[in-house]
Amino acid sequence: MQKLTLALLMFSFSLIAQGQTAIHEFSKAYFRSDPFSSTARFFLQHLLNDPDITAKKTEHRTDSTLFGFEGRYQKYNPFFFRPAKIEVSLSEVALSTVNPEVKDTVMFYQLAAYAPATAEGEKDVLREVEKINRKFKKKFFKVTYEKLNSTPQSPVEGVVYNYFMPLYAVSAATAAWYKLENNEGYMVLLTMRLKVRSNMVDLPAPLYNPQ
Repeated sequence: MQKLTLALLMFSFSLIAQGQTAIHEFSKAYFRSDPFSSTARFFLQHLLNDPDITAKKTEHRTDSTLFGFEGRYQKYNPFFFRPAKIEVSLSEVALSTVNPEVKDTVMFYQLAAYAPATAEGEKDVLREVEKINRKFKKKFFKVTYEKLNSTPQSPVEGVVYNYFMPLYAVSAATAAWYKLENNEGYMVLLTMRLKVRSNMVDLPAPLYNPQ
């Protein structure tokens, strides 16, 4: 019985290691400031002081507010199409827990690329997200897919792919495209969900935590 338990644990750890490789590749492929390349402090300094980012807005963490940062890239473009603009954001988000007195947060690290409200713009964002999904769908443990439309009969106004690590209830990354409100165009949105521990960037805790 102990040998079986040990074998299952070793198998689980190998799956987690494979998933970690996938999220590292995802990050390196699309995010100019890679949170996994060094310490959390280095990552934040690189992001906040990036000379290619303009229109920066930073909200520092206080007793009543959570950390938030956003800005716009001038030249950086990791996508196949040429977006009208590319924005980056890092936002601290509060999590609900079983104990209301226990507070926890995760970081949402997002890259948004905008396309005009044209047939070509829609094709660009759709193709981009499909390329991303083809590249990463077999590297993660599980992928979920969702179409966004107001009714089953109405046209699709977006697609969301969520990429999961083994034993994790929250997806590590998301690739999506959306039709913006008021016919303002289309958007590709990439999201990573992060957690800072001991000055290192990691993923939110899995369902099984050996610690």
